[in-house]
Amino acid sequence: MGWFGCGALDGDDGMDLRSEVFGRIGVKYSEHYDILSTPDEITKLLDDNQDNLYDWIKDYDWKQHRNPGWQQEIYIQALLQVLLDYDVNISERGKKGGIPFIVNDQWAKSDKERKEEMDILLKAVEAS
Repeated sequence: MGWFGCGALDGDDGMDLRSEVFGRIGVKYSEHYDILSTPDEITKLLDDNQDNLYDWIKDYDWKQHRNPGWQQEIYIQALLQVLLDYDVNISERGKKGGIPFIVNDQWAKSDKERKEEMDILLKAVEAS
């Protein structure tokens, strides 16, 4: 299963972020970034590493990227895409207070809407 089409994931920053996303979760992937892990493996990895992922979202130095706000959102969207591609207990994890499943078309959103969604997500991360 491949990655969603997103021009902002192209180039060095995008490749680095994809590697980081997969590395943080422990997902197996091909040289073309196709996900090789099974849904059950991903579910277990996410459950085992949830606290580490939250800390990383909060503490990561997003300023090292050319567009820090976009890159932070792209990371989170990439993480969500892993979940959505594999339908990884989305409703159950949401009920347990897991990562909020905000799915959006980032190109259609205004900066204000993106900021509001990021604020919601980061508050949920901090509360966990």
